[in-house]
Amino acid sequence: MSSSPPTLRGGPMAKKAATRTATRSRKPAAKRAAARTPDNMSVWKGIVTKAWKDPAFRDRLIDDPNGVLAEYGFKQKKGTSYRVVADSKDTKHLILPESAKSLRVKPVSGGKQPDPGF
Repeated sequence: MSSSPPTLRGGPMAKKAATRTATRSRKPAAKRAAARTPDNMSVWKGIVTKAWKDPAFRDRLIDDPNGVLAEYGFKQKKGTSYRVVADSKDTKHLILPESAKSLRVKPVSGGKQPDPGF
């Protein structure tokens, strides 16, 4: 008598999987829509990628960051403005946080890194 691993086809595990899937798909429409809305980091990645490819867009991003961010759906906190500065081969920019309390740290692979505040 050999014991085989549980399978999904037609057995009790298939029933559980089907129930879990059906339960997951019953989310209210608002929650499903929110799940498809890109977060700020995703929006920012798209903006950066476009700026690398399009010098005119890059210049516009530097000149009017708040307008460009809003145009692309970046959620800005009320009363907060953003400034975009471009690194070059010879110049790199470091951001000085407003205070130690404002520095949020989140775990990343290999240690911790400051949260950029998005």
